[in-house]
Amino acid sequence: QEEKEKLEALYHRISDFMVLFDILGKEKEITKLEVETASSDFWNDQTNAQRVMRQLDARKAIVDRW
Repeated sequence: QEEKEKLEALYHRISDFMVLFDILGKEKEITKLEVETASSDFWNDQTNAQRVMRQLDARKAIVDRW
């Protein structure tokens, strides 16, 4: 019983952190950015493409930790 309570407490802490860091929102942003990068004209604007890739990398780094 004690182990179950510890696991439940851990689960709630992890859930709280996921909300705090908005992991689900970041996963949605990753999907949106990946669709954008797949566009045939994505690299036509190098400055924007690099900005998008930095955003994508940053969000993936956060989500990958979870």
